[in-house]
Amino acid sequence: LKRRRNLACDRFAHPPVVVEVHRDIGMIHPRLWDAHCADTDYFKHAYLEALASARLGCEWVYFVATRRGKPIGVSFGCVFTYPVVSSFGFKVFTLGSPVNLGFPFAAAVAEERAPAFAAICAAACRHASAAGAKLLALRDFGSKDGPMLATLGPPMRLATLHTCAHLAVRWQSFAD
Repeated sequence: LKRRRNLACDRFAHPPVVVEVHRDIGMIHPRLWDAHCADTDYFKHAYLEALASARLGCEWVYFVATRRGKPIGVSFGCVFTYPVVSSFGFKVFTLGSPVNLGFPFAAAVAEERAPAFAAICAAACRHASAAGAKLLALRDFGSKDGPMLATLGPPMRLATLHTCAHLAVRWQSFAD
Protein backbone atom coordinates (compact mmCIF):
# COMPACT_ATOMS: atom_id res chain seq x y z
CA LEU A 1 0.00 0.00 0.00
CA LYS A 2 1.44 3.37 -0.99
CA ARG A 3 1.23 6.22 1.46
CA ARG A 4 -0.32 9.35 0.10
CA ARG A 5 1.65 12.50 0.58
CA ASN A 6 -0.07 15.19 2.53
CA LEU A 7 -0.19 17.85 -0.17
CA ALA A 8 -1.66 20.39 2.22
CA CYS A 9 1.57 20.28 4.25
CA ASP A 10 3.79 20.65 1.19
CA ARG A 11 2.88 24.30 0.81
CA PHE A 12 4.45 25.00 4.21
CA ALA A 13 7.78 23.40 3.30
CA HIS A 14 10.53 25.91 2.60
CA PRO A 15 12.04 25.68 -0.87
CA PRO A 16 15.83 25.86 -0.93
CA VAL A 17 17.71 29.13 -0.86
CA VAL A 18 19.59 29.77 -4.09
CA VAL A 19 22.54 32.17 -4.16
CA GLU A 20 23.38 34.22 -7.23
CA VAL A 21 27.08 35.12 -7.42
CA HIS A 22 28.05 38.27 -9.33
CA ARG A 23 31.53 39.62 -10.01
CA ASP A 24 30.24 43.09 -10.85
CA ILE A 25 27.96 45.12 -8.56
CA GLY A 26 26.63 46.79 -11.72
CA MET A 27 24.89 43.50 -12.59
CA ILE A 28 22.60 43.97 -9.55
CA HIS A 29 19.95 46.67 -9.62
CA PRO A 30 20.64 49.34 -6.96
CA ARG A 31 17.05 49.23 -5.64
CA LEU A 32 17.21 45.45 -5.21
CA TRP A 33 20.48 45.67 -3.25
CA ASP A 34 19.62 48.74 -1.16
CA ALA A 35 16.17 47.36 -0.23
CA HIS A 36 17.98 44.91 2.07
CA CYS A 37 20.23 47.50 3.72
CA ALA A 38 19.40 49.38 6.89
CA ASP A 39 20.11 53.11 7.13
CA THR A 40 23.24 52.35 9.16
CA ASP A 41 24.68 49.78 6.74
CA TYR A 42 27.80 51.07 5.03
CA PHE A 43 27.52 48.79 2.00
CA LYS A 44 24.91 50.54 -0.12
CA HIS A 45 25.08 49.92 -3.87
CA ALA A 46 26.64 53.31 -4.75
CA TYR A 47 29.40 52.85 -2.16
CA LEU A 48 30.20 49.36 -3.46
CA GLU A 49 30.45 50.74 -7.00
CA ALA A 50 32.95 53.35 -5.78
CA LEU A 51 34.87 50.75 -3.77
CA ALA A 52 35.15 48.44 -6.79
CA SER A 53 36.58 51.29 -8.86
CA ALA A 54 39.20 52.17 -6.21
CA ARG A 55 41.72 49.62 -7.53
CA LEU A 56 42.48 48.02 -4.18
CA GLY A 57 43.86 44.87 -5.76
CA CYS A 58 40.83 42.82 -4.73
CA GLU A 59 38.62 40.50 -6.71
CA TRP A 60 35.14 41.58 -5.60
CA VAL A 61 32.17 39.24 -5.45
CA TYR A 62 28.52 39.98 -4.60
CA PHE A 63 25.94 37.50 -3.32
CA VAL A 64 22.16 37.68 -3.62
CA ALA A 65 20.27 34.94 -1.77
CA THR A 66 16.87 34.12 -3.25
CA ARG A 67 13.96 31.86 -2.38
CA ARG A 68 11.42 31.14 -5.12
CA GLY A 69 13.18 33.79 -7.22
CA LYS A 70 12.60 36.50 -4.59
CA PRO A 71 15.72 38.15 -3.06
CA ILE A 72 15.97 37.53 0.69
CA GLY A 73 19.52 38.59 1.57
CA VAL A 74 22.67 40.23 0.21
CA SER A 75 26.36 40.21 1.05
CA PHE A 76 29.68 40.88 -0.59
CA GLY A 77 33.28 39.93 -0.19
CA CYS A 78 36.64 39.89 -1.88
CA VAL A 79 39.70 37.80 -2.55
CA PHE A 80 43.02 39.49 -1.96
CA THR A 81 46.61 38.42 -1.47
CA TYR A 82 47.89 38.74 2.08
CA PRO A 83 51.63 39.50 1.94
CA VAL A 84 53.85 37.36 4.16
CA VAL A 85 57.45 37.94 3.07
CA SER A 86 58.71 40.00 0.15
CA SER A 87 56.74 38.82 -2.90
CA PHE A 88 55.31 35.75 -1.14
CA GLY A 89 51.71 35.84 0.04
CA PHE A 90 48.57 33.77 0.14
CA LYS A 91 45.04 34.40 -1.00
CA VAL A 92 42.37 35.26 1.55
CA PHE A 93 38.63 35.55 1.03
CA THR A 94 36.71 37.75 3.41
CA LEU A 95 33.06 38.68 3.57
CA GLY A 96 33.19 42.43 3.54
CA SER A 97 35.95 44.75 2.51
CA PRO A 98 39.54 45.16 3.68
CA VAL A 99 38.91 48.89 4.23
CA ASN A 100 35.67 48.81 6.27
CA LEU A 101 34.45 47.53 9.58
CA GLY A 102 30.99 46.13 10.00
CA PHE A 103 29.15 42.92 9.32
CA PRO A 104 28.53 42.82 5.54
CA PHE A 105 25.21 40.99 5.44
CA ALA A 106 21.65 42.22 5.19
CA ALA A 107 18.26 40.56 4.96
CA ALA A 108 15.00 42.36 4.28
CA VAL A 109 12.90 39.88 6.30
CA ALA A 110 14.01 38.79 9.78
CA GLU A 111 12.71 35.22 9.34
CA GLU A 112 14.93 34.76 6.29
CA ARG A 113 18.09 36.09 7.96
CA ALA A 114 19.60 32.78 9.15
CA PRO A 115 18.85 30.69 6.03
CA ALA A 116 20.06 33.46 3.70
CA PHE A 117 23.25 33.88 5.75
CA ALA A 118 23.97 30.14 5.78
CA ALA A 119 23.43 29.88 2.01
CA ILE A 120 25.64 32.91 1.33
CA CYS A 121 28.38 31.49 3.56
CA ALA A 122 28.25 28.19 1.66
CA ALA A 123 28.48 30.08 -1.65
CA ALA A 124 31.36 32.17 -0.27
CA CYS A 125 33.16 28.99 0.77
CA ARG A 126 32.78 27.54 -2.73
CA HIS A 127 33.94 30.80 -4.31
CA ALA A 128 36.95 31.05 -1.98
CA SER A 129 37.97 27.49 -2.78
CA ALA A 130 37.62 28.03 -6.54
CA ALA A 131 39.67 31.25 -6.27
CA GLY A 132 42.49 29.38 -4.49
CA ALA A 133 42.02 31.17 -1.16
CA LYS A 134 43.73 29.52 1.80
CA LEU A 135 41.60 31.31 4.38
CA LEU A 136 37.93 32.30 4.50
CA ALA A 137 37.34 35.07 7.02
CA LEU A 138 33.92 35.99 8.37
CA ARG A 139 34.28 38.98 10.64
CA ASP A 140 32.61 41.82 12.49
CA PHE A 141 29.72 39.88 13.93
CA GLY A 142 27.44 41.79 16.26
CA SER A 143 25.64 40.30 19.25
CA LYS A 144 22.47 39.71 17.17
CA ASP A 145 24.51 37.88 14.50
CA GLY A 146 26.21 35.36 16.80
CA PRO A 147 23.39 32.79 16.77
CA MET A 148 23.66 32.56 12.99
CA LEU A 149 27.17 31.16 13.36
CA ALA A 150 25.71 28.00 14.87
CA THR A 151 23.79 27.36 11.64
CA LEU A 152 26.98 27.02 9.61
CA GLY A 153 28.35 23.75 10.99
CA PRO A 154 30.91 21.68 9.05
CA PRO A 155 32.99 22.34 6.99
CA MET A 156 33.29 25.70 8.75
CA ARG A 157 35.70 25.68 11.67
CA LEU A 158 35.14 28.72 13.83
CA ALA A 159 38.13 30.40 15.44
CA THR A 160 37.83 33.60 17.43
CA LEU A 161 40.65 35.95 16.52
CA HIS A 162 39.81 38.57 19.12
CA THR A 163 37.62 37.73 22.09
CA CYS A 164 37.01 41.37 22.84
CA ALA A 165 37.41 43.77 19.95
CA HIS A 166 35.18 46.81 20.33
CA LEU A 167 34.86 49.96 18.30
CA ALA A 168 32.63 52.65 19.74
CA VAL A 169 30.66 54.35 16.96
CA ARG A 170 29.15 57.72 17.77
CA TRP A 171 26.78 58.15 14.86
CA GLN A 172 23.41 56.55 14.26
CA SER A 173 23.40 56.81 10.47
CA PHE A 174 25.58 58.02 7.63
CA ALA A 175 23.52 61.20 7.48
CA ASP A 176 24.94 62.30 10.87
